[in-house]
Formats: sequence, C-alpha cells, structure tokens
Amino acid sequence: MMKNVSIAIASLALFSVLSCKEKKEESTSDSPQVIEKTNTVIIEKEAQEVKEENPDGTSISVDKDGLEFSTKDGSTKTEVNINK
Repeated sequence: MMKNVSIAIASLALFSVLSCKEKKEESTSDSPQVIEKTNTVIIEKEAQEVKEENPDGTSISVDKDGLEFSTKDGSTKTEVNINK
C-alpha cells in the first residue's frame, strides 16, 4: 500500500511540473514571417585640409634645418630664415 501511495505522489508531482512548464509558440506556415535585414555601410574619407592663403599674424617654425620666423600685417610681410 505504501508503494502505491509513493507512485501516486510521484505521478502527481510529475504532472504538476509538466503543466506549469512554459509553452513555446510554434509558428505555422500559414502566417507570414517578416524578416528585416539592415546593412551598415561605413565610409571612411580623409578630411580635406583647409589652408588660409596667408593670414595676418605671426608664425614660427623650427625643424632640423633651422628656424623660420614670419609675420604679416595687412600688406606688410616679414620673413626671417636661420639655417645651420
């Protein structure tokens, strides 16, 4: 008798676990599925360097060959080059 009660309780526990399990919705072939595809395009382009013609002001350039100093004020321009 104890054996029958244990089997009944085990069966009841098994049915309760199976009935509480989440059900997954299966798609049927009758309903159309919409699949969206997106493509990402990356465009790499070097920026064009904008150079002003020769703005008013002062510039100093130092490199391995020497020093260059220039200044411009309106129409007056002064340049000094010092080389090795």
